[in-house]
Amino acid sequence: MTFICFKIQVIMTNCAKHFCSTYELPSDIKMFDDCNEWTMWQKRGDPVLHIELGKWADIFLIAPLDANSLANWRMQGLCDNLLTCTARAWDISKPLILCPAMNTKMYNHPITDVHLKLLESWDTI
Repeated sequence: MTFICFKIQVIMTNCAKHFCSTYELPSDIKMFDDCNEWTMWQKRGDPVLHIELGKWADIFLIAPLDANSLANWRMQGLCDNLLTCTARAWDISKPLILCPAMNTKMYNHPITDVHLKLLESWDTI
């Protein structure tokens, strides 16, 4: 019998905190948010959290990927929180798994298809 061991770290956006409490996560899972990004880095030469998370992970799963994050990241390349900064700094030779989650009308909107097709063109998902 083969056992596979995973270590999971979670990036929680401020909006995600409306749906899930950090206290609901198992104690062995590390959770990071925007505050960690700015408190970890103090001076030049210190590790930058979104870079370190990208180095640490073998797979990046964004679930759920809401319409706002998808549009901001895809259309403008915005990286205005820890999640989108980590995504922008992600080594696209490693797997990136996106799980869009939004209202059906939003998901079926033509612009969502445009956003997803561009990301698919990167051959990372």
